[in-house]
Amino acid sequence: MKRYIQFLLTSMLICVLAICFAFTLQAEYRPENVAQLIQKSASETAVVLEWTKVKNADNYKLYMYDKTKKKYLEYGLFGTNTCTVSGLEPGETYRFNVKAIDNVDGKNYYSETGTFAEAVTTPEKVQNTRCTNKKKNSFRLKWDKIKNADGYQIYLLNKETGKWKKYKTTEKTSITLKKEGVYKVSAYKVNGDKKYYGTKSMKKTCSFKHVKSTEGTFTFVCYGVGHGVGLSQNGAQVMAKNGKKYDEILTYYFTGTKIKKDKKMPSKVKYGDKKYSLKQYLQRVTQAEIGGNASYETIKAQVVACYTYAKNRNFKIKSYEHAFSSKSAVSKKVKKAVNKVMGEYVAYNGKACMTPYHSVSAGKTASSKNAWGADYPYLAAVESAKDKKSESWKATVKISSKDIKKAAEEAYGIKLKGDPSKWIKILEADDAVSPYIGYVSKVKIGSKTVSGEQFRMHILGYRIKSHCFTVDYTPKK
Repeated sequence: MKRYIQFLLTSMLICVLAICFAFTLQAEYRPENVAQLIQKSASETAVVLEWTKVKNADNYKLYMYDKTKKKYLEYGLFGTNTCTVSGLEPGETYRFNVKAIDNVDGKNYYSETGTFAEAVTTPEKVQNTRCTNKKKNSFRLKWDKIKNADGYQIYLLNKETGKWKKYKTTEKTSITLKKEGVYKVSAYKVNGDKKYYGTKSMKKTCSFKHVKSTEGTFTFVCYGVGHGVGLSQNGAQVMAKNGKKYDEILTYYFTGTKIKKDKKMPSKVKYGDKKYSLKQYLQRVTQAEIGGNASYETIKAQVVACYTYAKNRNFKIKSYEHAFSSKSAVSKKVKKAVNKVMGEYVAYNGKACMTPYHSVSAGKTASSKNAWGADYPYLAAVESAKDKKSESWKATVKISSKDIKKAAEEAYGIKLKGDPSKWIKILEADDAVSPYIGYVSKVKIGSKTVSGEQFRMHILGYRIKSHCFTVDYTPKK
């Protein structure tokens, strides 16, 4: 009996020692706990999780809380410290747990405790945005309620940039606004200190209550200076500053062209009713059009454009076609540029192009088809985005409805009647400024449709600097 008791005690001691040894191994090989588990992003049906890496961890096991079974269930095993959990419901909150795993001799050792975190999916897309309760200086923007949304973000479109800007937030399904414009709404879900936004609603254009009037003011916001076709002088300055040469500038703005040298240059150029030597003509037109303060490469580009312009017209120029300095002194830089590139011209398919130029584009140049209805392949619209930084890029002009009415009748015999807010409507424009603002190719004035350039010339008398514009009407109080 005594030996039996000794045997039992010895066996128990061995078991205890084995258990202690196992715990010692577990403690030795067990990886550290994951320091942090966070949500990186979300959609309506998925969340992206990320956790801090653990030294010597081979894998990570993610667990997801099951609300029905009221416990964490294994979701998956991952070799990296990030994963996407999909197949979820919109606007819901989910709980997760992650453990680090170290594999030693084919056996997995888990971190002592898991790291817990919550994640949310984004709410569904906002539906049925609408404008109601319109007043003289406000309106009510409404939408349908979204399940589980913590709040709503209202966005306002910046038409100049084409981007949507966060404007207002609310926890309700409507809001009173005092700014006319184009709006979108998205629902959001909060997790910690972050908001996760759902898909934006369809855009809605909202305005105040329309006040009928017989008099008021038209506000034209104009972009760029000049017709916008061909060479942008401001754009040329920027390119030259960035190291581009005159020929690179010209072949950029005049698409698909090459620079050639005239083998036989004329001795005289007729400008208006007078004849000038070729050198004198180029000096005086360049001085008038761009001056001596521009960069040398820009001036050379201008000289070549002027020579090409004259060559295209067989060196017989009408006095109204461009500026000409008949009295003022010509700068040394202009004279030097003329001597350097005189006789060079811009060629398309071997022939001298029509080479129009302007001061500042609206962000892109205008195609000849947009401005004048004539489609020249080398006068296509090209990017000139740096022009937007010019001080003269944007201007606002106000014109009374009386002046517009008088100009329409004098120019086209149109008798404008009734509410002036319905007189002018832009029908077609390109995307020179943004997808919402550009050079106007078609505009309706009363019952007549004209080009943007014709409208600028005949109706506005060049009071706006280009045919890239927007127009709004304010009734007289």
